[in-house]
This record gives sequence, structure tokens and C-alpha cells, in this order.
Amino acid sequence: MKALPSGAMTAYTLNVRVFWPLLCTALLCFLQALRSTAGGAAAWDGALLKASLLLLLLAFLALRYRDWRARGRPGGAASPRGVAPRDAAEARRRAGPPCEALCAELPGGGGAQLSAALVLRWFQGHVQRCLGAVRSCLQERCRVGLAVGPGRPLTLHLAPRSDYVCCHLSMAVRLVPAVPLGESLYLTPLPAAQPGPFWTLNVSRHEQRLLGWLREQAPGDSCHLKCLQILKGLRDLGGRSLEQPLGAQWDGVLSSYVLKTALFWLLLRTPLHAWEDRFLVERLADLVAFLAESLRRRSLLHLFLGNPCLPEALGLPKLLKEAAPVNLLADFEGPTLDRVAAQLLSTWKQAPKIIRMYSGGPWAARMPPPRTDCPP
Repeated sequence: MKALPSGAMTAYTLNVRVFWPLLCTALLCFLQALRSTAGGAAAWDGALLKASLLLLLLAFLALRYRDWRARGRPGGAASPRGVAPRDAAEARRRAGPPCEALCAELPGGGGAQLSAALVLRWFQGHVQRCLGAVRSCLQERCRVGLAVGPGRPLTLHLAPRSDYVCCHLSMAVRLVPAVPLGESLYLTPLPAAQPGPFWTLNVSRHEQRLLGWLREQAPGDSCHLKCLQILKGLRDLGGRSLEQPLGAQWDGVLSSYVLKTALFWLLLRTPLHAWEDRFLVERLADLVAFLAESLRRRSLLHLFLGNPCLPEALGLPKLLKEAAPVNLLADFEGPTLDRVAAQLLSTWKQAPKIIRMYSGGPWAARMPPPRTDCPP
């Protein structure tokens, strides 16, 4: 039974699905009490059975009639089961703003598109409200914080309290809203300070499949992942002494995705048996040379968009196979790429320190200069 505000009076409606079983149960109990105080048990059993069947039939007809009335209302179909029209409107209001509120007008009057910046702002507000609701439940076990900054991904930090002995691991979880496209493809927003329809295609599931395929084909002691770790260390080391604005451009050009893409391209162009761990220094020199040459040529293509060189075993979707190639360095100016390439080769001279930090092996004793000719 629900109370509805309607002017100065309060109207009550019965929920048939809840009220009718209660009424049937009460009547059956009443009939059973009469049977126990009167004679003729056989006659009462027959009357009890007929009354039960009649009540169930009436309940079925009442439910069917209510659904028919709901479908026959002007302007729409039946309400969702268990939700009155007013409740559905309230649920839509609480669910969030309509899509129009998350769109931005394109320049030149070309219409509107879903804005990554507006979606990020809306998503951040919802995450903060959810975190406020659950923080009190978690405060006895861990400290929960949310890192928010312009141009940086939303990051959830979980740190256990010193007196909570069950877990001593701290975690940082990046929270990114995603729009599913199907076939393990997603659109994720690029961090931006101004509203705009800027999105990036996320193919992480297909990257995992490619890594699994490489793991099966490459030697058991393949050094390709170690090369990527060392290259990230070189990038971090080389950016410490840079002045602005080159420091910010260095991090933007040599993003983790660019480094990973360069590694994948080199893996597909080099025999996989050449990636044994004993060839770590040689493969790392090839990777630095390949990346520096890509910066000089102002071109490093997206690995999964329009690339016919990928193995057929990956089963890539048609959207990726038929897409036009995309240059990951197209947004950077030529002089910026030249300065980053020169700084990368200069940082390579400090690679022995990074080698000892990441591998601890004997490779630091012999560090060849990066090749001037890239692998074919």
C-alpha cells in the first residue's frame, strides 16, 4: 500500500501482488478455523478446495486486468514491473543528466558530440559522492583518498591502517569512464581542461591477446618486457634535468603508450628468437634507435588501426582492420620531436645505471651505442 500526495487529500493504492496473497492466506485460515469447529470434514475439505481455486483465479484475473490497463494508457507502454510511472521518472532523474547535457557543440555549427571533458566532470562527481557514502564503512581498515587534478586521470588510493594486520598492501586504482563499442573495444576520454569531443580508442583487451601470442611464440626467457621497463626508466631519468616547456613535451611525446607501441612494432619486425635474455642490450639498443628514428621521421603509427602485419590468430574485429592508419606523433611539432630524439640518445649514455637498477645482470659492462640503421 502506497500513499500518494494529491492536493489536500491522500489517496491510497493497493499493490495487488502483495495484498492479494495476504488476503488469500487470511481467508484460508478463517475457513480452516471454521472447519475445526464444525462437523462434516469431507464437505469442508471440498469447500476449502473450491474457495482456494476461486481466490487464485480472481488473483490471476486482477493482475491481468491491471497490466491491460497499464498498456492501454495514452502515451506509452506498461511501466517496468514493480516501478510506478512516478518512480520511473524519479529513477531517471537520479540516474544522471540526459545525453544533451554531456554534449558540446562542434565548431562551425556541425552539430554536437559527446564531450569527453563533460563526461569526466560528471563521472568525477558521482565517484566523489559514492566515495563519501562508503568511506565510513572502510575507515576502520584502510585510508581511502581520491586524487583529482587537471589533465590527470582520476585515481583512487587505498592504504591499510597500521593496526589492521590482515593486509599491508597499498593500491592506486585509475578510474576511467568508458563507452563500449562491442568486440572488446572502448572509447575512453582524454584528460582535457576545456570541454570538447575528444576520445581515444582503448584496445587493451587486444593488446593482452597480442602479448599472450608473443609469450607462446617467443623464447621462455624473452627480454621484451624487461626492455620496456628499462626504456621507461630511461625516460624518467632523462626528463629530470629538462627545463620547461621541454620537460612537459618530453613526457607527452614519450608517453607509456608510445613506448609500448614502439616495442610492439620492433617485436613484429624482428625474429622472436633474437629476444632471448642474453641479447637484452642489443635489443634495447635497437629499441632506442627505432624510437629515435621514428621521432625524426615524425611518424609512429598506431599498432592496431589498419595494420595488415598483425597475426591472424588475434582475430581482430573488422573495425580495426579497415580503419585508416593513425600517426601517434601527428600532434607534435617537428622541432619538439627533434629535441626529444636528441635528448633520448643523450640519455642512452646513462643506460648502464638503469641496466643495473632493473636487471642486476652483467650487461652493464658492455653498452653498445644505439644503431643508426633501424631493423627492416
